This record gives sequence, C-alpha cells and structure tokens, in this order.
Amino acid sequence: MLYPDIWIPTKVESQKIIHFSERLRAFLADFFLLSPILTLSLSSWIQEIKWEVLHKNSKADYLFFAAIGACLFLGIFSHLMFWYFAGSTPGQRLFWLKIVDDSGHAQIKFSQALIRSVGWWVSLLALGIPFLKTFTDRNQRLWFEHLSHTHVVRVNP
Repeated sequence: MLYPDIWIPTKVESQKIIHFSERLRAFLADFFLLSPILTLSLSSWIQEIKWEVLHKNSKADYLFFAAIGACLFLGIFSHLMFWYFAGSTPGQRLFWLKIVDDSGHAQIKFSQALIRSVGWWVSLLALGIPFLKTFTDRNQRLWFEHLSHTHVVRVNP
C-alpha cells in the first residue's frame, strides 16, 4: 500500500454478510458521484459523434465504438485503482464497506483487483443478471469475488 489507510479504522466485521441492498446503495452512490466525471471527460467525443451522425459520415461508427471502449477502459481502470489503492470505491467508502482478501488481509493484491474489476464490468455488461447470484449464494458473494478470492465487509466507523 502506498499510503496508510487513514480514512477508516482497521477493525473489520468479517463475519457480517453484506446484503444486496447495501451493495446497490454503494453502486448508486458511485454512479451519481462518478458519472459526471466520465461524461465530462468524454464530452468532446460525444459532441464529435453527434456532428458526424448529423452529416452522415462513416467516421461516426468508429467514434461510437471508440467512445464505448473508452468508457469500458475508464470504468475498469477506475475500479481497479480504487479497489487496489483505497480498498473501496467512493460509494463503498460512504457506506463503510471495504474489499478484503479471503485470507483476512485488508490490502488486496493487484491481480485480485484486476480480476474483480473485469468481472464486475462483465457482469454489468450482461445486463446485471450475474449480480442476482447474491440471492442464491449462502454468503451473498458474486462469481468474480470467488474468482478473485475477495469479499466485501463492513468496517466499524
């Protein structure tokens, strides 16, 4: 870890199961906090796509798919950085949730953060259907959490 985790105490309630509603609240908080930043960073591309579509230029298809790819890259990259360096996204931080290693380490490895981030976005692109697995899993963990050997815990404020 590059900097100490000063925003949150180190005491973790590892036995407490994090319910789907808590994950959903954190996701919605992230969406409302981070989507304006993403929109502003891609606004010039969006404007250019509109211009190309209005003038029926073949460049519009290329720009559209490039913008989709940039959104995916920025999404995966931002989750990766938040989870690896801070242990949580801003929305998770707001609701006192943290990503930890299955072995109990508070800091997850870069590879775990990468697997988790790519898995999260694959689940989102699959219309969110894989997120419904939390209702059938005994510990309410998602497939990418099993794959990355991580889970979400609540920390004491």
